[in-house]
Amino acid sequence: MGDFDRYLGTVLLAEVLSEGDASRLERRLVHDDRIAIGQSSYVGLFGDPFDVRDATLLTTQVHHPASVPVERVQTAVHEEVRRIAEDGVPADELQRVQARTEAQLLRQADSVLGRTLGFAAAEIVHGRAELAGELAARLAAVTPDQVKAAARELDPDTAAVLELRATGGRR
Repeated sequence: MGDFDRYLGTVLLAEVLSEGDASRLERRLVHDDRIAIGQSSYVGLFGDPFDVRDATLLTTQVHHPASVPVERVQTAVHEEVRRIAEDGVPADELQRVQARTEAQLLRQADSVLGRTLGFAAAEIVHGRAELAGELAARLAAVTPDQVKAAARELDPDTAAVLELRATGGRR
């Protein structure tokens, strides 16, 4: 398995964690524990995980009330990642996420401009314009073991926390 295929496991890990109402963090933080009002996870710095050459950064953003300690939120996120690292992701859950991700890629490539930008980015970043046309199939080929391995590679001791607090208004 090449580095890019390994990277695709990380991309799908971020999707499993946060994409949609059935995602792990949405269920845990927003619906079950009710400690957040919104969350998202993504790979990379530019909004598109395929606009980078190598794995860079997995970011999880959580919007929570000031009354909920950051540590509680961080602990819940780490627990969900650890669950995936230990138990993996069921095949049906991964297939749901893969279908959603493929649909997003196809929507982006629907217009001529979208396709052109995808091919250009793939050529500039990876040296292979045709990679843009292969992404959906390569994501569909990612296995639950690859997502589990991606979760295992995350080290909670390397997490950095940036806390943004609202200012102004009443206290």
